[in-house]
Amino acid sequence: MGFRYSLTTSEGEIFGEAEYAYQPQPGDELHVAGNRKVRVVSVVPVEKMGEFVDRPLYGMLEVVPVQLRQSLISSPVVRREPRGML
Repeated sequence: MGFRYSLTTSEGEIFGEAEYAYQPQPGDELHVAGNRKVRVVSVVPVEKMGEFVDRPLYGMLEVVPVQLRQSLISSPVVRREPRGML
């Protein structure tokens, strides 16, 4: 059993729910919806109501999308020849 969270942005965009084997902390980077990567901004705990809900939420994670730097995406691969032994 893991820790289940609702994922949202500060603008109100909802990423859905996710379950993790650990409790994410601010600054952690998570993968959601397959290939999307987000960074946790804050963790808002909610009171667990396990007796009323089959799979209780442990909290809400406020997240921001992580984007790759454009320079890493468009930079060419530079191959270097190995140096001879000195």
